[in-house]
Amino acid sequence: MKKSEGKIKVAVPFIIFCLVVISSMFLIKYDLESAGESYLYLYNYRTYLPQEKIGINVNTYQIKKAAFSLYRVKDIQKLIEIDTDNNDINTAVSKLDYKYMEKIKTWEEKFKADQWDYRDIKIDGLDGGFYVLEADYGKKVVIPVIVTSLAILTKQDNEKLIVYIVGRKTGKPINNAEVSIKDYSGKNKEIIKGKT
Repeated sequence: MKKSEGKIKVAVPFIIFCLVVISSMFLIKYDLESAGESYLYLYNYRTYLPQEKIGINVNTYQIKKAAFSLYRVKDIQKLIEIDTDNNDINTAVSKLDYKYMEKIKTWEEKFKADQWDYRDIKIDGLDGGFYVLEADYGKKVVIPVIVTSLAILTKQDNEKLIVYIVGRKTGKPINNAEVSIKDYSGKNKEIIKGKT
């Protein structure tokens, strides 16, 4: 592996996994089986910088109230190890055991029960980490919330993938960032490990 400019070469099959996981983070919608005709959807379109105000879109129908809980994932490796169809981060979050999460905030939201209610729920800025927002209205709906000062930029051709780790605000390369790329198709086998 070459250290020059933080480039890392990776096998082409891993590219598909990266694209599935990254794209699933931008539009996350849980459409649960309805209890009667009530619905609750959570949307999160992005990742957030540390201490940036977070906005999660909530859409409800025929729900008077829901209890919300925000958890910080204590062991991200446990989340990564969850075997899901299509390496779906949404399914993995919904399967994560509570013992690997720390509850950091709870509150209740009231909604207009006789119609669709659309709103943004604001959460004060958080430290960097992986979080799970849970809404409970008799059924539970969860959504990941990622807070990081880093960004991953990739470039690929037919034979390789080049990965850059940069600061999200500055765009400057992050030196000596530890990078571990694994095959999560049920094997959790490390393909390559190195530093930028």
